[in-house]
Amino acid sequence: MKKILMVLFSISLLSSCNKDTKDMNSNSHFVIDTYKDKIEPWLALRDSSSTCSNLIGKLPDDTKVKIINELINNDFVEVEIKMKGYVNKNYLYKRTEITNNPKRILENYTSEILNTIRKSGLSKIKRFIKQDSIKLFYWKLSKCSLNNNSLRNLKTKVQTDEYSFTEYKGSKLLNKFKNKVLKPTYMQKAYFPSAGFGGGSASPPSKESHVVVVPLNKREFDLSDKLWFEYTIKNNEISLTQIGDWQWTP
Repeated sequence: MKKILMVLFSISLLSSCNKDTKDMNSNSHFVIDTYKDKIEPWLALRDSSSTCSNLIGKLPDDTKVKIINELINNDFVEVEIKMKGYVNKNYLYKRTEITNNPKRILENYTSEILNTIRKSGLSKIKRFIKQDSIKLFYWKLSKCSLNNNSLRNLKTKVQTDEYSFTEYKGSKLLNKFKNKVLKPTYMQKAYFPSAGFGGGSASPPSKESHVVVVPLNKREFDLSDKLWFEYTIKNNEISLTQIGDWQWTP
């Protein structure tokens, strides 16, 4: 009887823990869109629900917070990280929204990645990469050794037709990130251009991958050269798997 009671208690405790974890995860949100503020690219954590209250923390995009109190008729919610505070709820989203609305989230993700590369270099985008490596233009690079120099020092020759090869240098491709690019555009899952309309380092994505393209000039969208970003979404977690380029050819 004692053993049975112990087992029942353990099951009850486990169920309670699972429920608590589920409830906690249901209130878990992530910071988004703060990168758009060029002066203060973070979400303010304040000691009360007012923009005039004291600043007690700065939360960059993708910071995980737990909402513990949703205020009525107020843009603020009370959250908990390592401390409690108040943030503007318009800069929070749930991971489940990725599945329901990948367009907005992945376009914002891409803008933030580009902004990070321009400001701080390739080494600072590792947090967007959940696997061990990334395909960067023509090369597969280790996440741990990813930086501007690891790309700058690479070169390869690619066959462009039956008789000729073209050499591509990482240093030249790195300059593509310096271009004043236009707005990222979410295409669709497994999107790839039709054959005969260009070429580049971008590889055909898997059926489950999501593609965002970024025009590099102001020509008509279909005729512009583009940067190419490929993402996977697993268990509501985004991972950048490829950055490539695509050039239109007449």
